[in-house]
Amino acid sequence: MTPPQSAIDEALAITRAFHRQPGAVSAAIQRLAGGMNNAVYRVQLADQPVCVKLYKVDERQRAEREWQALCWIGERGLGIAPQPLHFAPDAELPAVVMEFVPGVSLSDQQPGVRELAALAATLKQLYALTPQISTYPHTVIGTPLGLMQRVESWLAQLADRADEPLVAQILAVMAQWESEADRTILAMPAPLVFSRGDPNLANCLWDGQRVRCVDLEYSGWSDVAFDLADLIEAQPSRHVSDPAWERFIDLFELHDPAAQERLAAARRLCAVFWISLLWRRWERGEPVEHELAGQTRRARQRLKRATL
Repeated sequence: MTPPQSAIDEALAITRAFHRQPGAVSAAIQRLAGGMNNAVYRVQLADQPVCVKLYKVDERQRAEREWQALCWIGERGLGIAPQPLHFAPDAELPAVVMEFVPGVSLSDQQPGVRELAALAATLKQLYALTPQISTYPHTVIGTPLGLMQRVESWLAQLADRADEPLVAQILAVMAQWESEADRTILAMPAPLVFSRGDPNLANCLWDGQRVRCVDLEYSGWSDVAFDLADLIEAQPSRHVSDPAWERFIDLFELHDPAAQERLAAARRLCAVFWISLLWRRWERGEPVEHELAGQTRRARQRLKRATL
């Protein structure tokens, strides 16, 4: 049941006021975990909870993008994302009010065969949305070309630090990646499909029957091979075993040699991209050296497979 507009307006006002008062306590509102760039709240209305998301303001138009994605998916009755309830543009705290989706994130558990099959079913419904079905105004945040440019920009900053042991290991891996033909492969056109644009399994919620996706602020057009690579090679996916991921990939029946080649190239790119992300976190003083070393080993393994 959709709450009345007056209740939605009240929830939004309560949330913005609560957000502006650090340390405030209220039985009606709870800040949810995650929300790295934004603030996400569960607000209890008279008859049901809703989710209110307050967005960081930048050039990515996060609030507008998520609202459009939720509406676009909701119009098709897929039931795999929150129902959009209200969009409130604002120069300081733009907001989207949406259905509160219950469930346990796939990052907080060890997904088994059933959960991964449900995730695949949800992604297939998203991938069935193509430009031929309807228009959508965005490409995903984080295209293959965009990731390559970010990696290359980061590499240029490491050039004068090659005498540092960890940097030397990373540069050796990156030199191997630079010798691959992945740029050419990933520059080739591929059929466009709709993607949530976010590889984080924390935003995939399992309710015991199905997986629903939240946090669509990066969503847009991508392709199946790159989207799967982005998911599987993301650092938040490391608690799922490689054999489980290989079985997951098989569910998509990517039998075409070009699709398989693109998937392999995209997995190599995403593996080295995560080295750059972890490096930046390590330089900021976060305790991620173990993860950084592990990601460097993983990237080396992915590159080694390309030479067998």
